[in-house]
Amino acid sequence: MASVLQNILTGNKFIGIELFSIDNKERYAYLEVQRKKNSLEGNQQELYNSLDELKNQASKSPAVIAINNQHVLQKEIAGSDSNDKKLLHKAFPNIKLEDFYYEISRLGTVSLIAICRKNYVDEQIEKLSKSFKITAVSLGVCTVVTIADFLKDETITTNTHTINFGGIEGVLVSEVAGSNTYSINGLDIKSQWLLPFAAVLAGILSTGATSGSITDINTTLFETFKQKSFFDKTLKFGVGLVLGLLLVNFLLFSHYFKKANEIETTLSMNKVDIERIGKLREQIKDKEQKLESFAVNTSSKSSLLINNIASLVPPSILLSELTYHPVEKRIKDDEQIQLQDSIIVISGQILSNEDFTDWVSKTESLEGIKNITITSFGKEDNKTQFSLKAALQ
Repeated sequence: MASVLQNILTGNKFIGIELFSIDNKERYAYLEVQRKKNSLEGNQQELYNSLDELKNQASKSPAVIAINNQHVLQKEIAGSDSNDKKLLHKAFPNIKLEDFYYEISRLGTVSLIAICRKNYVDEQIEKLSKSFKITAVSLGVCTVVTIADFLKDETITTNTHTINFGGIEGVLVSEVAGSNTYSINGLDIKSQWLLPFAAVLAGILSTGATSGSITDINTTLFETFKQKSFFDKTLKFGVGLVLGLLLVNFLLFSHYFKKANEIETTLSMNKVDIERIGKLREQIKDKEQKLESFAVNTSSKSSLLINNIASLVPPSILLSELTYHPVEKRIKDDEQIQLQDSIIVISGQILSNEDFTDWVSKTESLEGIKNITITSFGKEDNKTQFSLKAALQ
């Protein structure tokens, strides 16, 4: 059931993007993969010279990025100890862990370790998140281990490296890029898009082929994507459900109204039946008033505002509730629904106070928002929880 729900949230289209450098010039390898039954098909493969060109491929499908440029340091060492930090300090003895993300790929009796400064990785995620739904990040060529078992070739080339899987050791042979085509379970992938494909496959299979601190940010990115995807899909479902209910109510109203007219004509001289018809009319009128009250408060303008609020939520904020026009008091059958007009209540938890403050400020500046009041903020079960109320103009 969990896998079915995840498939619904992620969809069948996946995007892989590699940031790599050639002659100190940034380039982007873009790959689009379609999942059909039990196989993958490549839809589109492009190389771009700038981020502005890449933005033309903006998509809401899950996207993984492989940062493989001059900002990433890669080092191959002997040994494949299960302790990540031992391998990391063996390759980079003087590294300050708080400043770097790292990823480790174990290839036979050697390990490939890639590191990159956190501020650079976070900056790239922020830039690409404006056009893509980022679900994972990989460093260097570490993710090639994902496709090692699917390849018949002992030596492969990427945009930046030649890698040898032959013998008992996987070796980073050189930094000379080449152009070849590889068959992976019947799917032909050129070397320029081999790394993006490996990153996509790692996300689909969820094998955990690599390790390191990069997995922490990947967990946050994927959970954020799932929450936003769930919110978007349930919002669309909710709108469809409301329209369906409106249609059903309209049909019921038409049916009972017609029936009431027939009864009124047939039993016009029967006082008892006339009283019964009068009560039926009152019930219909009451339903019509409730329906009109609900319809007035459900408009396209409110949906747009909610979408704008949701789009500003950074990865460090996890929403647990977003209620538009919350109910004033408990709903009763014989009373009109009382709503808190022009109010949105938002609750959740945060990982970064700075991101929270920035998000509140940006949200308050949205068109249609009058002001925002933080109603609660504090730690609960070692997690920082918040609740705020947005007043609408």
